[in-house]
Amino acid sequence: VYNTGGGLANTQSVAQFQIATAKARIDELGREVPAWEQAYYSSLEPRLEHAIKKYDASHPLEGYEIVAVEKTLENYGNGRIDLLIKDDFGHAVVDYKFKLRLDSKYYDREVERYRYSWQLLHYTEGMSIELGEPLSRYFICLVVGEPKFSATMHEYPVSPETLQQWRLSAERVWIQMGKEDRGEEEPWMAA
Repeated sequence: VYNTGGGLANTQSVAQFQIATAKARIDELGREVPAWEQAYYSSLEPRLEHAIKKYDASHPLEGYEIVAVEKTLENYGNGRIDLLIKDDFGHAVVDYKFKLRLDSKYYDREVERYRYSWQLLHYTEGMSIELGEPLSRYFICLVVGEPKFSATMHEYPVSPETLQQWRLSAERVWIQMGKEDRGEEEPWMAA
């Protein structure tokens, strides 16, 4: 839905697609929306469409070259990055996080929760390997629909030491996942 020429293809169709995808998932899981939540669900499409229009007009990616959209990491696990961008400081991964509603008192906490994101460290290392150059940062584009719209790029520096620590941890998890896939061990239970 995002095109590399800048802007969204069609905000109404993007909103309709997202709502249809969510409804299909609810159906797939065999769930039903309770009668008391019908009004809320009916309000989602116009609210989402409004947020998408505001995002498209806000230009949070101004100053960055969009290199790739929905880029799959071919040889580094099962990951697909939202955007790969480039500026004077090199390439960086961008991941979108959307909150239909986020009160301002929780905003800083939301930003901070992505500081050492497993997902984004994985994407950063994977793209570093694929590009053959170290990436020293990633971005979260945090889009908030209500009560006050915002679309803000947040930069998170990544040191080689941080990626090395992440890799050591990831390798242990990947070994365990392989054992589980082969039926050699039972899945770990989350703490």
